[in-house]
Amino acid sequence: MRDRALTIEVSDEATTSPHLRHARVQDEDGRGLLIVAPLAGRWGARCTPDGKVTWVEEALDSDEQPIPVGG
Repeated sequence: MRDRALTIEVSDEATTSPHLRHARVQDEDGRGLLIVAPLAGRWGARCTPDGKVTWVEEALDSDEQPIPVGG
């Protein structure tokens, strides 16, 4: 938690940037960001030497307006 916001991070070894997409029924991945992004105040990703970290952030102050997704 930082500055009245909860940040959740997930890392993986892929080097591709995350993007919102509708996974097909047979896909084994690709659903997480589509589920989480509408609920989060902000989301993004950063590259690491081992892949990438995707993060979502939600304000903890109920009076604060959420920042648009992807912003």
